[in-house]
Amino acid sequence: MKKLLYGAIIISGLISIVACTNQTLQSKSAKVLSTELKAVSPSLISRQVLLGNPSRYQGRISPDGNKMSFRAPVEGVMNLWVAELGDIANAKPMTQDTGRGIPTHFWSLDSRQIFFTQDKNGDENWHLYRIDIDSGEIADLTPYDGVQAAQMKQSEHHPGVVIVGMNDRDPKWHDIYSVNVATGERTLLEQNDGYGYYELDNDLTIRLAVKSAADGSNQVFSRSNNKWNLWFSIPFSDVQTTTILGFDNENRGIYMLDTRERNTAALVYLPIGQDTVEVTPATKK
Repeated sequence: MKKLLYGAIIISGLISIVACTNQTLQSKSAKVLSTELKAVSPSLISRQVLLGNPSRYQGRISPDGNKMSFRAPVEGVMNLWVAELGDIANAKPMTQDTGRGIPTHFWSLDSRQIFFTQDKNGDENWHLYRIDIDSGEIADLTPYDGVQAAQMKQSEHHPGVVIVGMNDRDPKWHDIYSVNVATGERTLLEQNDGYGYYELDNDLTIRLAVKSAADGSNQVFSRSNNKWNLWFSIPFSDVQTTTILGFDNENRGIYMLDTRERNTAALVYLPIGQDTVEVTPATKK
């Protein structure tokens, strides 16, 4: 009996020793693993990388192919730079904004000016400016209190003119003006009494008007005999993915990205006044 008791005590002791040894090994392994993880853990990505200004952004090539423009910081603020094409090392800043910077820009079709937008102290009343490439002169083409410039368009058939929507008459709606780029003089083309935006053809003639309906759909109107008539609708489920791209060269119809009654967007052509779209061969599949 005593032998059995001694044996049990010995076995129990051995089990305890093994258990302690395992715990010690596990503890050491955990410490080693923790040390290795600390050694290979990546450092935090700096806020400058995540939220800072890019070194260069929004590159553009002038229509004549001779110059290039882009946005880049000047003392930490995004400004507009211009260089001869391919000579980015000698680019020069054309603006010296010290506020919120310049968010967007585009070239005049004659490559003599660059247009850019800018607000004041974050009020989001974006004015449209033009800067002369040769002289550096900057002019506000929308110098009206509280105005927000929108829907800008140019045409090779009308050099020296830019179409701009302005809401200084009624903050809710943008009237459409033709603006002389050299003088800033504006001519009213369309008083807006309730449309979200307009579509102009290649001759800068206002041809279509779009407004939102009560059910969330977009209604597209065409003009006939100086009256707006409903042409077609874009259901609410397709509003974000169906877009009018512009008119064909003869201004007889429009190109669209269209998801109506489709699972994917298709590039389609729709003649003015007709209801059946023509799917381009590249997207028939």
